[in-house]
Amino acid sequence: MSFSPLLKYLLKKYRSIDLKNTYILGALHILPSTKNLIDACLILGMKRSHISLIGKCYSTDSKTFLRLKKEKIDISSYSFYFDSHQSYNDQYTFYIERFFREKLALIKKFRPEKLLVLDDGGFLIERVMKSFPLPCQVIAIEQTSSGLKKLESSFLPIPLIEVASSFLKKEVESGFVAKYACTSLKKQLISLQSHPKNCLILGHGAIGKAVKMYLEKSFSVSVFDK
Repeated sequence: MSFSPLLKYLLKKYRSIDLKNTYILGALHILPSTKNLIDACLILGMKRSHISLIGKCYSTDSKTFLRLKKEKIDISSYSFYFDSHQSYNDQYTFYIERFFREKLALIKKFRPEKLLVLDDGGFLIERVMKSFPLPCQVIAIEQTSSGLKKLESSFLPIPLIEVASSFLKKEVESGFVAKYACTSLKKQLISLQSHPKNCLILGHGAIGKAVKMYLEKSFSVSVFDK
């Protein structure tokens, strides 16, 4: 298994933790890094039967999806569903509803001590809160500022760990995302034999700023943020 230095460090630091009685319910980007996270959880004792994931249609990597399926991880086919003639948020809310209702039956069957809700956007946490009380302790982790904004007006009967404002998320991860996005963009432009001189970036948050820094070396960059 190929783990990042940070994940290796965390595995070593928390090697005494036992996750065999914990259930993960995750609404995440299904990417190789997500599989690494799941592999790390398995090393710490988590059962494969205690992991249920749903991805997002625009970021689900089919190879990672198939690898997780092959390794008997419960991952929803809703991860790929999308109708371009309907609102993305409405569709995603609908599939999160179906996903949660299906997995709630498993949670009640296995009765884990803890349910760990991993979310990217607040949709799953919002849905989980509607079904309280659950037959186990619930802890939620939200990875985005948009997800926090979605949940800020709600009464939270559970502990919520927010990652969006952490140093690693804002200062470190954004640099990685920007680097790979810009590298991919430049390769695509070369393959299209396109040679633009100007670039418009929509959004000037942590990732937008990092993208601007990379693209300024090659383009005249403008930024718009509402």
